[in-house]
Amino acid sequence: MGAPTGSYAPAGAVPQNGMGTAALVMGILQFLCLGPLGSILAVIFGKIGMNKADRGEATNRGMAKAGFILGIIGLVLTVLAAIAVGVLIAKAPKSVEALCGLPLKASGTSGNLEGCPVSGQDFAGNSYTDWTISRTDMTGANFSRTNWSSSSIVYSNLTGANFQDCTMNGVKLNGSNLSGANFGGCSFKNVSLGGASYDKTTVFPEGFTP
Repeated sequence: MGAPTGSYAPAGAVPQNGMGTAALVMGILQFLCLGPLGSILAVIFGKIGMNKADRGEATNRGMAKAGFILGIIGLVLTVLAAIAVGVLIAKAPKSVEALCGLPLKASGTSGNLEGCPVSGQDFAGNSYTDWTISRTDMTGANFSRTNWSSSSIVYSNLTGANFQDCTMNGVKLNGSNLSGANFGGCSFKNVSLGGASYDKTTVFPEGFTP
């Protein structure tokens, strides 16, 4: 007859239950302080512990298996968390732009925006009085039919921004990049372009000479 098998140690031998116990401990500690390291150790110790039990060298196969399963769960949760963080990081720039655009969407009087990106957003039809916008990325933003009075948009990037049919009275665009910006159909009165950069792709109102 063959030698008996099972989760028990041979008669007179001391069970080698250390790995199974360690697996369970690591499986618990991974959720408390060890994190992914505990998950990896729980899987390794649990597998060794189960193998020992299968060879009859240990008596705590259930404990080793529990640690092994906890380790697998921990690793799966770690992977899911990493994916979630990656998605959040990927969406972060758009979230920042959305937050930066809130004051401009509210429009109104005496606003201030500095160094905050609002590229590609839609602000059509709003009115701005006594606003100061500086060092702001407004690339491709839509400001069509907006009304600007006694305001400054300085040292900002207006590349490809659409201001078509806008009204600007007492507005400074000093130091801003106006390449590709569309001011077609706008009404300009006392508009300053000191230090602004523009090229043949910039569309100014008819009759306005930069």
